[in-house]
Amino acid sequence: MKVLVVDDEPAVAEVIAGMLEDLGCDVEIRTGPQPALDWLAAGALPDLIISDIRMPGPLNGIDLARQIRRDYPNMPVILVTGYSER
Repeated sequence: MKVLVVDDEPAVAEVIAGMLEDLGCDVEIRTGPQPALDWLAAGALPDLIISDIRMPGPLNGIDLARQIRRDYPNMPVILVTGYSER
């Protein structure tokens, strides 16, 4: 299974990628929504996308998921966050 991990924190992305690789997944990492969209537009089609919700810049993870849903309607996206607002 090919998985795209999108996170602006390299250390977090590496931990997620490592766990997925231990499960036998082929993992690509992109550091934000736009690099992920560019990678997809170049023809890459992962089986799953896991994205952080909160990322700096004009697009966040929810925006990314919406655009993926529009352009790749059958692409599963899992949104995650380590941010907790109390």
